[in-house]
Parts: sequence; structure tokens; C-alpha cells
Amino acid sequence: LLKFIAFGFVRFLKVRWNVLDTVVVLVSVISILLTKLELSHNIPINPSIFRVLRILRLAQVLKTTKLKVLLKTIIRTLSQIGNIGFLFMFFFFIYAALGVEFFGEIG
Repeated sequence: LLKFIAFGFVRFLKVRWNVLDTVVVLVSVISILLTKLELSHNIPINPSIFRVLRILRLAQVLKTTKLKVLLKTIIRTLSQIGNIGFLFMFFFFIYAALGVEFFGEIG
């Protein structure tokens, strides 16, 4: 709403991402209102399905190039993170086995 007031109607609608944001917000508000007013039984489509359109906003963010580079880097390092996790699990197993061996008969 603030962006709409700041840019004005014409400049706001020139940017397609603003139009997408407006559609996502309107569909979300309509689906919430239909659910709260219990009018969703009169519609053949479940209004909560429209809330899935919020994912379009996420798609907008993912299209930026800097985020693509970041996601590619994360995907490439996932195997290394798995290896480090297995190494930690191995150390925990060794310390657990040593703990049982040394302190298993206390009590």
C-alpha cells in the first residue's frame, strides 16, 4: 500500500512485479475472508488453494542473479556438509562406546 501511494497508480503498474505482488495479496485476502466468513462451502474450489499463489512471490525472489549464485554454491557444498556430519557422528559414536566401556558398570 505504501509503495502504491509513493509511486502512484501509473508508475506502480508499469513494473510487472508490483502487479504480481498485488495479485498475490488480493488472492490471499479473498481466500482468508472466504474462510473466515464461512462462504467457502458455496464455492466449488477450496479457497485455501489460492494461498498457494504466495509461492509466486518466492519465485520472484529466486529469479535474481545473486540468489541463483548463492543457491548454486549451497547445492555444490551439500555433499561436503554431509561428509562433515558423518565425521561428527563417527566421533560421537567413538565417545559413546568409550563412555560405555569405561563407565558402564557404575551404579
